[in-house]
Amino acid sequence: MSVGKAHWLRRAASPWLRAGAFSFVMAASAFAATAQDGPVLSDPVELLDFDAPESWAMKYFSSASLLTGLGPVLARRAGEIELALEGIWVPSLSEDQRRVGFGGFKVEDLNRSELFGRARAAFGVGARTSVVVGVVPPLEVEGLEATLLALAVERPFFELEHWSAGWRVFGQAGEAKGDLTCTEADARFPAGSPGNLFGCLAPSRDEVSLDHLGLELKVGYRVTELWTLHAGAAVVDHDLAFQVDALTYDIHDRTLQLAEGTTLAATFGALWKLGGRFSLSVEGLYTPLDRRRLRSPDTPTIGDELLHVRGVLRWRIRR
Repeated sequence: MSVGKAHWLRRAASPWLRAGAFSFVMAASAFAATAQDGPVLSDPVELLDFDAPESWAMKYFSSASLLTGLGPVLARRAGEIELALEGIWVPSLSEDQRRVGFGGFKVEDLNRSELFGRARAAFGVGARTSVVVGVVPPLEVEGLEATLLALAVERPFFELEHWSAGWRVFGQAGEAKGDLTCTEADARFPAGSPGNLFGCLAPSRDEVSLDHLGLELKVGYRVTELWTLHAGAAVVDHDLAFQVDALTYDIHDRTLQLAEGTTLAATFGALWKLGGRFSLSVEGLYTPLDRRRLRSPDTPTIGDELLHVRGVLRWRIRR
């Protein structure tokens, strides 16, 4: 079962059912551990504050994967189709920013790739409304495999000769899998040694869910027939989950960490018509993200924003 499905089943269950199921699992795990040699199962559920170190890491990458407009909102006719290839640059994180594991004590290997791609398609459905679909295919990169499906509905509500404005509702569901808690490099050293202080016995098989739902308002200004400036503002509700699956010392850690909250984002960029049916758009995205260095209410909250660049090459295949 995926992280997303498990997350929703846990939220839908009543409190007494969750408590009973948790007690049963822990009792069965303890019995199994006494009956045979092997790691003890640890399967707790942690509800994290939205500014906890682990929450900050999840909302950082969830924000980096937003399906933004990458241009002004267009009034597409019914049957109009546009294909696109998007490239997203994600800045490398410092060692301090990567110190998010175990409540802010462990440096995690989060700098796997600074660039990832997404295939996009836009369809005119009538009434000047478009549906946009974005897909990150399940390709493994540096030990991580992400499968993300994003969807947006957009429509302009104001148009003049040079100015335009429109709204977009967008969302994403999906997850990334890989050795995040215990990397392959960690497991090469003996448990407890300087190179493996947290006792990793094997590469972990963790899953992180990056689900979100947002509303974006876009403004466009057509400077010439060939290029247009655009800017936008968005509010995003994140529903995040991190399923640990790691062997550390004599414990099989299956902790499920849940976090949810709201962020704001601003976009700004330009679109160029390249001739024929092709166009190119470049956009910067800024979103402020609060975090605590340690998972403790006594730790002050600091601002640690995301600022990055993305671009998309579009091809209108049907007018």
